[in-house]
Amino acid sequence: EALFATTTLYHRIAMGALKPLFRMYPKYKLYVTGHGPTAAASATLTAFSLSTAPTTPKPVSCFTTATPRVGDYRYLQAATALETLRFLRTARIVLQGDACRSRKPCWGLSHAGFQVELIKDTPPKKQETKDETLPLTADQGADSSEGPEIAVTYPKLEDTCWNRMGRAWRNAHGQSAGFFSENDYYAAIQAHQEALQSCDLNE
Repeated sequence: EALFATTTLYHRIAMGALKPLFRMYPKYKLYVTGHGPTAAASATLTAFSLSTAPTTPKPVSCFTTATPRVGDYRYLQAATALETLRFLRTARIVLQGDACRSRKPCWGLSHAGFQVELIKDTPPKKQETKDETLPLTADQGADSSEGPEIAVTYPKLEDTCWNRMGRAWRNAHGQSAGFFSENDYYAAIQAHQEALQSCDLNE
């Protein structure tokens, strides 16, 4: 409830401040960002909300780091529909091993949008492509050059409840190395700059 109230407040503040700017600069684009359990979650839901407003430029782009799950399956369906309509574009940047993306409690909650995982040292193994996601093919922007790599995935709507619960359990107990700060993410993004620049999420 607190997160919903905060998101509603952000929406009202943003629309009040941005409406005059949209009229003055109709070609401007809207980006929403945030890091960590509170700011990233609020940014994700605020971008979702703003993308439904008729006066905001589309798509509303949301880029977050260390983002927890924020919505149930109905939210995942709605966010996917908005992305299909190009009203919304969501990208969660994840540092490999970050516990924040699977932070408990997460039962019944889903991630939406693209997950861009920054691989630390070695390229991702085939089994690391989770059954909740569809891997981005090479011609869609996945990096194949030497050096630090990224893994881009997108949720599947047709997944079963049991599979989602199983992944939530595994993510919460078996795949987390710890929590990472904004400085950790900044350093990782700099190290993966070449791979990130080659990735186009709008195609």
